[in-house]
Amino acid sequence: MNKLLLSGISLCLATNIIAQTDVVNIKDKVASKDEPITSYYLPKTVLDIEVEVVHNVFKAGPYASDSKKFFGTYANMKDEESWEIKGIKVKQHSEPDGNHHYNVYAPNGSYASCVALTDNGILRGINLPLSFSQNKVEMGKCEGRKKCEKKHKCCEMNDGLGKCKNMQKNHKMKTKKSYSTDFINNYLYTESDSVPKVGGAQFAYNRINSLRMTYNDILNQNSDAITSDLSTFLNEIKRQEFELNALFFGKSHQEKIEKTISFYPDKEATNLDLFQFSTKGGFEESGDDITISIKRKPTTMNMPSRGEKSGFVYRVPVLADIEIMQGKNILWTGVVEIAQLGNTEKLPAGFFEKNDYKAVFDINTGALLQLSKQ
Repeated sequence: MNKLLLSGISLCLATNIIAQTDVVNIKDKVASKDEPITSYYLPKTVLDIEVEVVHNVFKAGPYASDSKKFFGTYANMKDEESWEIKGIKVKQHSEPDGNHHYNVYAPNGSYASCVALTDNGILRGINLPLSFSQNKVEMGKCEGRKKCEKKHKCCEMNDGLGKCKNMQKNHKMKTKKSYSTDFINNYLYTESDSVPKVGGAQFAYNRINSLRMTYNDILNQNSDAITSDLSTFLNEIKRQEFELNALFFGKSHQEKIEKTISFYPDKEATNLDLFQFSTKGGFEESGDDITISIKRKPTTMNMPSRGEKSGFVYRVPVLADIEIMQGKNILWTGVVEIAQLGNTEKLPAGFFEKNDYKAVFDINTGALLQLSKQ
């Protein structure tokens, strides 16, 4: 009985392996095909452009007009605000590319159906051993030949394209740091409850002189024996004097803010709008254009497709020069590997009909990293 069963299984496998494995773009209509055994995405490079800016704020003091009278110095009586880009960093990550989503039709028992994917469905390998690990990415659901049955869709994935679609300006922005409570509080001035509303400038000036005299008396009389409690008292005198001086000469505060713009480089471009920035209002539409230029490096090999009839589609990424500018001022320049600007090639599916070969792909660029015999 066991011998007959084994013979039946062998015959079934032999019959199915004769059938051809086919890889088809999910957008293409396929006639007379069974349900795909699995599907996968190629990765799409996303540039994460981290912009660090400094927001400077000056708030004029309520007694600024009296500064000349009491201190002999004119104070700034106008509130001021300025923004400045301090630096830009460019990082990158990959997302599933909706234009390169493929169904895999493979015969029952074929090792070509053992496709390993990332959690969001990007192709990472074919016919890999269970112990394989790359970049600490979790293995797909397909963990071996026993699970690759005809009715089992190996490595089903969640569709990670929702946040990528309908990007009218080809980028999105998020704030990594918002204004702090300390920043907002610095607009306020601390006045003593005993400062009268009428004649407050005169009282504040007298109070400043009184605090200075007290501070100097303590230092002159106790300079050799200042305890921690006395040091705390001196610091409080300095704090009060600072707040009272601010009533005349104003307060300045500086806040660092970071924003990340996720940009999708789908084509070569020159001076493509990235975001707007103003020295008066920061990130606002009325500001100057911050642009990005993308150009393939001349030394990059851009091989034409060999025209394989069917096979596992993978990327041949390219290197591109990236330049981010504000007018004629270069804010950042560098070289980045971009998946979607390159070509695609096909790896013949016949390599994997039997347990002969395994393939490893770069989950960030889609490039073929390794093709080797088991």
